[in-house]
Amino acid sequence: MQELMMDDAVGYVAIALVVTTFLSVAWYYALLFAFAARLKKGNVEIWSSSKLEARPFETELMTAYRVLTSRDPSLALKPGTPESKLARATKRQLYISMAMFLTILAVGLYVSMNK
Repeated sequence: MQELMMDDAVGYVAIALVVTTFLSVAWYYALLFAFAARLKKGNVEIWSSSKLEARPFETELMTAYRVLTSRDPSLALKPGTPESKLARATKRQLYISMAMFLTILAVGLYVSMNK
């Protein structure tokens, strides 16, 4: 009986983790979309130079991600601007979502090994 309750608890935690991870990823994409829109309006020079280097069928989200993760000084955002604050929040949400996804994988491995 105690084992059954433990399995149910792990199942409920896994379901809750999957749902919150899905919401976290959705929030990341919403932030990335907002970052792309803010970048197009606020930093036209960075956006246009990034679009010049873009692949033929690159979407705006792919361009925004490239600017977000770029180490190129020409694509650097000025500190303290709304764009840089949004970029920091977007990166943070990306790392949170990745950590949650890896936690789901670890829980799945744990459950599969203990059956």
